[in-house]
Amino acid sequence: MRRFLLEAACGAITVWGLAACGQSYVKNCPIIGASPSSNMYNLDYELVIPAECPIPLASPGTETKFAAARIWDFNGSDVNVARVVVKNSAGKKVSEESVPFLIGAGAGFAEPRAEYTAATGKRTFADHDTATFEAFNISTGARANGKTKLTYQQTNLSTRLVGEIVPLSGTTHTWTAPVSGGYPAFAYTWYRDGTHVGSGSSYSATVGTQDFDLRVEVTDQTWSTVAAVLAVNVGGVQASITGPSTMYEGDVVKWTAGARGGTGTYTYNWYVDDYLIQSGPVFDGYLDAGSYVLRVNAQDTNGEVGTMTKTVRVQATCPSGAIAC
Repeated sequence: MRRFLLEAACGAITVWGLAACGQSYVKNCPIIGASPSSNMYNLDYELVIPAECPIPLASPGTETKFAAARIWDFNGSDVNVARVVVKNSAGKKVSEESVPFLIGAGAGFAEPRAEYTAATGKRTFADHDTATFEAFNISTGARANGKTKLTYQQTNLSTRLVGEIVPLSGTTHTWTAPVSGGYPAFAYTWYRDGTHVGSGSSYSATVGTQDFDLRVEVTDQTWSTVAAVLAVNVGGVQASITGPSTMYEGDVVKWTAGARGGTGTYTYNWYVDDYLIQSGPVFDGYLDAGSYVLRVNAQDTNGEVGTMTKTVRVQATCPSGAIAC
């Protein structure tokens, strides 16, 4: 019986094209159309895309994805070309690729695979694209196709940079990029001041005397990419504030400054809404009702300064005898 087996859709969720149909995750990308031909028979279609629908997406309208399929012609002579065409939700063609069928042991096999930019129609996570997979014979015109709807959702892939922020000049350090969410395995790309410097899960280097920006990009198996950036201040000072963020009017509270990095000992200056209030490692006192930005500047022996801010909210004290405030 002549057939185009769209109901056998399945694919690999780890590395593109490696898992067999029976060993892989079933896809949820809906089949929205099929057109079998009366001139060919026994054509089997297997959907192979990086993840089940909705496909994780980090940046609608800018992120690269792949639409791919494995197609078999078990008669081995009906068709000789396979093609995939991807269109966005506005009907605009965004990618097209064709490949020949390979014939062996009486069967034909092809893997059309198109790289495309996802969700360029509406550029939202609710957007969709369509991928049409075709098999045809150039000479006879025999043709069959199947169309699937590629839906998206915001990826849960995230990363951050962990490592020394204020290293001393001439010291060696390692920075790492822990990853949560997404589909492993992950690919890492490291940049130092815009120059590519590494591709592993960590980056090690001996710092010089100049500050630099460190950036890592992490890409998972669905081709979603997220990035993290860290400003590294060589020989700098990192300040901190310990103390409450909320208080009542009239409360006398204490905030404590800390510092790391730099050279020698530290001196501290405290500011409330940019007004210098007090010097020393501890600031204690009270504030009127309102919201304030508390800032401490920590300076080392060489004059390097580190700054930390903290928003403090002071609630009005209930009048004596009040039932509620």
